[in-house]
Parts: sequence; structure tokens; C-alpha cells
Amino acid sequence: MTAGTTPTGREAEMVKATQILTAAVVAMTAVLTAESSLEAQGLSLTVRLRNDAKAPDYIVRGAKRVVSQIYERAGVNLIWVEGGAKINIILPVRDEGWKLHQPPNAMGFAPGTENQRCTVAYVLMHRVEEVSAGYHAEIGEVLGAAIAHELGHLLLPHNSHSQTGLMRPEWNQRDFRSGQRGDLVFTADQTAQIHQSPVVIRQSFID
Repeated sequence: MTAGTTPTGREAEMVKATQILTAAVVAMTAVLTAESSLEAQGLSLTVRLRNDAKAPDYIVRGAKRVVSQIYERAGVNLIWVEGGAKINIILPVRDEGWKLHQPPNAMGFAPGTENQRCTVAYVLMHRVEEVSAGYHAEIGEVLGAAIAHELGHLLLPHNSHSQTGLMRPEWNQRDFRSGQRGDLVFTADQTAQIHQSPVVIRQSFID
């Protein structure tokens, strides 16, 4: 076929199929490159989620997926385990949550001081449900964002709130929309600090 000629129907179909195949290969290459980059860094963290609140399994699975995606973007591979974790996230039953004496609008908290960082954080499921309903946000997304935020407090220096991103002290509708787009993330400085956390394991995942 010479330049300027009109392709036949079959030729047009072949061109379209080739374009689709090329786009698929490019997309797959991008995914594999991102995964290889994460593996090459060799950064991982074991986390246990203790579901005392008996949140439904599908909500917990969705929340874990959200948390993992947020930390993947920060270059850390989360490994969810049932025991022996470096970090523990607890969803306490409501009665226990009230006893923790946190501000009434708090969805979670991470105990600790400037000189002593803890390895346990709490996320209050009843507050997650209230926020989810109030902002018409998917409950797994809200729970995942809350867990990722409190986990961040365990990995970052004391009082590590920021003006933007995941570690903002207060969230609004715009933040949850950002979360749905995958834009609720750590700042570059926070990402660098997380990489230096003593509980983050540095090893190669490549055989």
C-alpha cells in the first residue's frame, strides 16, 4: 500500500489489531518495570491486621489492597501475616475503642512519643463506618486510608502530619476522591523517611 491510498477493510482491521497489541505490550512493560523497580529496592514490611471488631472479610480484603497500593507507590512491599509481624494494626471492638479516650472525630491513633515509637496502632471501625456514610465513600477505601495513615505514624517521626497527601491531620471529601484516584500518597520527604525506618526490611526479592 502506498502513501495516500485508502486501506481496505481487512487492512484497516489488521492495523487496528496491531495498535491494540502494541498498546497492551507497552502497558504490560510499564507494570513489569514498576514491579522490578520495587523488587530491586528490596524494601518490605510485615504487618498484622487484628480484626477484633469483626469487620466483614470483604471489607478487610479491600482495605488491605488499598494499603498495599499506597505503600507500593512509596516503594515498600507490605507482607500481611497472622503473627510475628514488625507492625500490628488493631481494629478494636467498639467498647474497647471508647476506653482509649481519643478525640470523638478520630478514626485511629498510634501511641508513642518523640523518643519512643510503638509498633501497634489502632483504627476505630465505628468511626470508619460513620465517615464512609457521611462522605458517601466506599468503606474499604476509607478503612484502607485510615490504616495506611496510622501505619505511617509508626514508621515516620513523631507528630508527622503534613499539609498535603495521606498524612494530613484532617480529611475531607476531596481527600477521599484523591484516594479513589490513587492520589492519596506520602510526600517525597516522608517516603525517604519510611525507607530509613528500622522496621522496614532491606533485602532482595529477586532469586
